[in-house]
Amino acid sequence: MVTGVIFDLGGTLIFLDGEWEEVHARNVSNLLAFLRAEGLDLEAEAFSQAFHHQRSRAYEIARATRVEYPAHRSLGEALSELGYPRLDGRLLADGMKALFRYEEARWKLFPDALQTLESLQGAGYRLGLISNASDDAFIQRLVRRLGLAPYLCPALNSAGVGIRKPAPSLFRLVLEEWNLEPWEVAMVGDTLEADILGAQLAGMHSVLALMDENPANGELRDRVIPDATIEELAQLPRLLATWGKEGI
Repeated sequence: MVTGVIFDLGGTLIFLDGEWEEVHARNVSNLLAFLRAEGLDLEAEAFSQAFHHQRSRAYEIARATRVEYPAHRSLGEALSELGYPRLDGRLLADGMKALFRYEEARWKLFPDALQTLESLQGAGYRLGLISNASDDAFIQRLVRRLGLAPYLCPALNSAGVGIRKPAPSLFRLVLEEWNLEPWEVAMVGDTLEADILGAQLAGMHSVLALMDENPANGELRDRVIPDATIEELAQLPRLLATWGKEGI
C-alpha cells in the first residue's frame, strides 16, 4: 500500500507565470549586469552566446549521464572562454543568485497545491520532493518562499545530490530516508522521462500530472505509461485512497 508520495516541483506543484524565452532573456541580462558591476568587461552578445552554449552543452551531458552539471560550472566555463579563467567561488555563487532572481519571482503555486499537501499530510502520508535543477540554492529558496518546506522532507534536487532523474539511485535516497519499499511510494510529476520512467526504474508507482502539459513528453507517450494521470492536484488524495482500498 502507498504510504509515501514524492513530488516533482516545476510543472507539478508550481508553474512559471510567463514565457520561457522572456524569462531566460531577463535571467541572462541580470547576470551580465551583476558581472559587469563586479568589474568584468563583457560584451553582451559574446557573453550571451558563450553562456548559452555552455548551458546547452551541460544539459546534454547531464541528460546523457544522469549526473547533474551545475549552472555555476557552466558560468565559470563561459567566463573562462571569454578571458576570465580564474574566478573565486563567491563570485560564481552570487552570479547564480543574480541569474535566477527574476525567474524565482515568476514561479507560482498551483491553486490547490498547499491544500493537497495538507490533506495528504493529515492522512498520514510521507511527502517528499525530487527535482531536476542545476542550482540547489535556487530550488531551496523556492521551496521555502512558496510555503512548501513544512510538507516536503526530504526536498532533494539533482544539483544538491549530483544525481539526475530518471536515475533510480536518486529515488532510492528517499526510500532509504523513509525506510520504505519502492511499492509503498508513488512519484507524481509532469515529465515522462524524468518522473514516470524514473519511478518505474526504481519500482515505484507513478502518477503523471497534466496541469502544465510538457512538450518533451511527446516522444515517449507510447512507450512510458504511468499508473494513473491527474488533471489537477486536488484529484490526488482520492486517487491514493482508491489505491488503498484496492490494496495498491
